[in-house]
Amino acid sequence: MLVNVEEGLGRLRGNAMIYKRMLSMFIDSKEAAQFDDAIATGDIETATRASHSMKGIAGNLSLDDLYAVSDKLTEELRKNIKDDTTIAEFHDVIDQTMVAVKDVIETL
Repeated sequence: MLVNVEEGLGRLRGNAMIYKRMLSMFIDSKEAAQFDDAIATGDIETATRASHSMKGIAGNLSLDDLYAVSDKLTEELRKNIKDDTTIAEFHDVIDQTMVAVKDVIETL
């Protein structure tokens, strides 16, 4: 599930205004760009931190698919594995999640 709105709202005791604000902050987050910059320069440590940060953000906002792929990517990077397939999946899920989050923001 891209955005588990019920779970996300539950984490915030049903406060849609705060959830909407937090989702908006996700749209503006810089972790994906930091990740891309780090991967491009071969900085696995920074890429790992960025993917781990994305995992935390996704978990807090109940962005389930993004959480799962960020977790997988973080674990691979911690083992010094740079899998282009996982990186492509990470980008695809981020793109899909951004669209879904924008839709949720409009409906809250």
